[in-house]
Amino acid sequence: MDSLPHSRMSTSIMDLEEGSKEEDNKEEGNKEEGKKEEGFFYHAHSLKQFAEAVSNRNKQREVRFTIARSIRGIIASSPMNVLLLCVPLAWFSHFHPVWGHTVTYSLCFTSIIPLERMFDWGGEQMAYYLGEELGDLLIITLNNAVEATLAFILLAHCELRLLQSTIVGVIILHLLLVPGMSFLAGGMQSWQQGLMEHTTELNHSLLMLGVLSIMLPTALFAALDRGAVDSGSQQFSPALVNDRTRGQILIMSRGLSILLIIM
Repeated sequence: MDSLPHSRMSTSIMDLEEGSKEEDNKEEGNKEEGKKEEGFFYHAHSLKQFAEAVSNRNKQREVRFTIARSIRGIIASSPMNVLLLCVPLAWFSHFHPVWGHTVTYSLCFTSIIPLERMFDWGGEQMAYYLGEELGDLLIITLNNAVEATLAFILLAHCELRLLQSTIVGVIILHLLLVPGMSFLAGGMQSWQQGLMEHTTELNHSLLMLGVLSIMLPTALFAALDRGAVDSGSQQFSPALVNDRTRGQILIMSRGLSILLIIM
């Protein structure tokens, strides 16, 4: 009586084990089929991407950037490039002063506008291949190309007072007029403007450094001791700037120039 239920229990346990093995085999088979399907779709997707890449590369090879096409792109980059016709006219008016100095000045001033715009466009195009930092440096340098050229010309002609006025005007322009017009134009389009804090602080710091580089020699010159001379006396006041003072101002000026070049 006791042996029968024991045999039945053993057979039922064996049946359960066989059933579990069959289920495990089915699950493993399904997993392998799923892996095969996933692998197939993965390879098919990768082959599709490869085919698209090859087709795009072939399309890119068909487009050839020739010199004529590049010149056409430069000319068509801005409508203001029409004013480039003033450049040869300005040269002609300079070497053949038939039209007068007023016409020559007007043509030269008008020629600056498209040339400045072309400098900006060229800097933006070259920035794509130089990275973010070098690209920004190139754009900033080309944006100040007109001011730098004017400063070198004035320095070569020893027009120091006019050079100082030009530098101060450029600094005030970048500190007040350019941000003010940017805020005005941005406020017309949106209620709230997002500013890049790091870039804004860096620009204002550099501009303030330029202001201080001009103010320090001026303040030093204004603080020089002119000597106390009575109004009724016939004595002449001593020389305000002697060789020693001139040498000290020259050393400080050169030091500030090196600092500005580094910054």
